[in-house]
Amino acid sequence: MLTISEAAKKYDITVRALRYYEEVKLIHSKRGSNNIRCYHADTLKRIELIVILRAMDLPIKQIQQLLSAQCVGDLNALLRKEMSLIETQLYKLKEKHWAVSALIDSFGSEDASSHHLLSFLEEHIYDLKGTERMELMEETKEWLILEIGVGLVDICCDQLLPKIKALRQSLESEYALKIEPIRLRDVTEIDATEFRLLVHGKEILREAVVGQNKERHVDQIITGLKAVFLRLE
Repeated sequence: MLTISEAAKKYDITVRALRYYEEVKLIHSKRGSNNIRCYHADTLKRIELIVILRAMDLPIKQIQQLLSAQCVGDLNALLRKEMSLIETQLYKLKEKHWAVSALIDSFGSEDASSHHLLSFLEEHIYDLKGTERMELMEETKEWLILEIGVGLVDICCDQLLPKIKALRQSLESEYALKIEPIRLRDVTEIDATEFRLLVHGKEILREAVVGQNKERHVDQIITGLKAVFLRLE
């Protein structure tokens, strides 16, 4: 048995947190001889579990649901739901990371000081809207749009977008071919493992990736884009 202060020290949390867990009925205590809250072994195990779940950033309401699960199946369903939310958050963080990285890189590629701030941002920064990643540009019919199936979304931020940028730079340096910024979005109108390129709103490339290797998927898309751009030249 541990007192409330001893339990707080053991699990590196505050006394106030333990009192709150009691208020929301996650744990219960017994009063000692000096009317001090004390926790038995079973409650200490429960506190340890709560600390682990809070370290995973689970909200108290979610922890209440997890601890009140009637069977392993219920617990598994709740954890899978939480995992789905985490994956969504990771996906959005990756998008933001790439967007900020792309903007930082743009400062190194030209003399940013010679540009008006608003114009510079409109040309380079990516505006994240839902599942779309699109570059802000002036209204024009010259947009290049690369659409990917939902099964290819996880390769976008870490692998595909940097390689698209590298391809544009390579075509410009090797062939003096300046490619407009490419608008990338995931859609459900095509199969999950397909991708297609639209130029002036017209589909000029559509393929399905081959195999399960993500790096090869990226290489296939880049190879297809390069072939199209050289043909359009």
